[in-house]
Formats: sequence, C-alpha cells, structure tokens
Amino acid sequence: MPHRSLSAPAMAVDPAKMDLNLLRILAKLLETRNVTLAADQLGMTQPAVSRALARLRDVFQDPLLIRANGQMQLTHYASRLANPLMTWMGQLGSLVTLAPFSAAALTRRFRIAVTDYGAHACLAPVLDQFRRLAPLAAIEIVPLEKSSPRALAMGEIDLILAGSLPGSDQLHQCTLFHDDVLCLMASDHPWRLTHDKAARKARIDLDDWLAYPHIGIMMMHAGKELVDLLHGDAPMQGRHLQICLPYSHLAAAMLTGDMLVTLPRRLAEALVSSGHVHACQAPIELSSFAYSAFWSERSRTDEALMWLVDLLRGNISQTT
Repeated sequence: MPHRSLSAPAMAVDPAKMDLNLLRILAKLLETRNVTLAADQLGMTQPAVSRALARLRDVFQDPLLIRANGQMQLTHYASRLANPLMTWMGQLGSLVTLAPFSAAALTRRFRIAVTDYGAHACLAPVLDQFRRLAPLAAIEIVPLEKSSPRALAMGEIDLILAGSLPGSDQLHQCTLFHDDVLCLMASDHPWRLTHDKAARKARIDLDDWLAYPHIGIMMMHAGKELVDLLHGDAPMQGRHLQICLPYSHLAAAMLTGDMLVTLPRRLAEALVSSGHVHACQAPIELSSFAYSAFWSERSRTDEALMWLVDLLRGNISQTT
C-alpha cells in the first residue's frame, strides 16, 4: 500500500462519511493492539471488530495493525494517528458528559425581570444564601415590562417573577407563593379613628373602601393598575384613583389625609413595621393571588437557572 502522511486523510477521507463508532473501535485497537482484547473491552464479538478493522483499513488506505515477531504492531501511520485520536475521544467524552453542576463554581449573571414588590418578596429573602452558595455569581434586576415575555423567549433575560403575566402561555412556570392584599392608610385616617386602632384584623368594607381616594400602583407589564389586575377582567367600579405610581414602595410616603392604598400583604406588613402607616384587612371582594417564576423553553434544561428557581421556592416557603 502507498505511504500516507497524517495530513493525507484530511483530503482523502470525507469526515461527513466517517462513522463515529468506527473511530471508537479504532481507538481501542490502537490502545490494545489486539482484536480479541478490543472486542472484549468494547462488548463486541471478535468477528465484528475484525470487520470494523477491515473497513478502517479501507477508509485510511493503511493496514493500521500488522503482525511482526509474533505480535500485532501499529504501522507508522497508525502510531501518528494515536495521540490525536485519543485527544479527540477525550474531547468528545467531555462534550457528551458535562461536568456536574456546581453552584460554588458558577460565574453567571442572572438577569431577572421583576417589580419592586417581587424583589422584596422573592429576592431579598434569598440573597444571603445565594451569596454563600454561589459567591462568584450575580443577580441583575431589570424592570418588568410588556416586552419581558419576548425578551425571555429571546434569551435577553433569564427569569420573570410575577403574579399575572400576559403572554405566558408558552412559558414554563412554578408557583413560588400565594399572597393576599392589605389596605394601608395614614395613622390619622378618618376610617381608623372610628374603628379599632390596635386591631389589624379589622376589615374595611367595600362601601367604605370606595368612599375614599386611592393611590394606585400601575403594573407596567400588564398595562393595568394592581387592584384592577387582581379583580379580573372587570375594573373595580366607583373607585377614585387620585395618584398612580409605578413603584409600590413609594405608596407609604404618599399616604396623607384620607387616602388609601391597597398592596400585597408581604410588602404592606413591611411598610407598616417601618412606622407612620396603619393596615387593615382589604374588602373581601379582593382576591388572593399566586406569584410565580417564569422561564422559557430554551432554559428548561438549564441546571443553573433551575437551581436558582429551587433556591427561591425553598427560601420563600420557609418565610411563608
């Protein structure tokens, strides 16, 4: 047979027609230099390996293995093939067998679209543990907007945290927690002066609730005010929205006179604890809601992101 240089197969052998299983058999033959031993280690029959060797000789136009002094020896060309082939086999193994996920080695920056309420309720409780488990990773919070589901599908953000999310029918999700709403008012609010000042269990009825001016919280991603979003398709009739804010944390600072604001309980209780505002139960007509994490199909097998979702879910369940 004619002499072949190592570079020759690149011109003579079409990689697209190369059977990867043949290369696996070749690697074992070059390692063992024995058809019977190679067959045993590969879990194949000796005739099958012999046929594979014949095909390899035809592909490379080289004997590859020859008998000399009673033993099988590699040809010069096969010897030159050995190291590149073993390196390639190792790289192929790394490709199909990825290293186990390790949060400690994670260097990723997670981009999460969320409102200020979601950041307070979901991210604040998890930050200490996140920093401890993944010290090299980071979280970037971006505004939750109408375009966020599209950005999620395009891979521009990793996760959305939200209650109601229009356009989420094509997304994966899991519920993180359920919450209801409280009504906040100034400490000297007229309604409070005529009710039990100490009891947060007191509930304002719908007629009284509608009688006062309100601060509304716009849910920019849904194009609706928070209460209208919770109330379903029909807006809450008869309510006077005197001020609309894009951030719920601003509401407490704006509460003066007889104004009311209706906020999720987890945020409302934090604002009450800071002082200057009073909480009561919201009208029973206002329902509770689920708050969820949303991710796209492209991230369904993303181990790092699923680890973060599990971390959020676990920490929030402990604080519920």
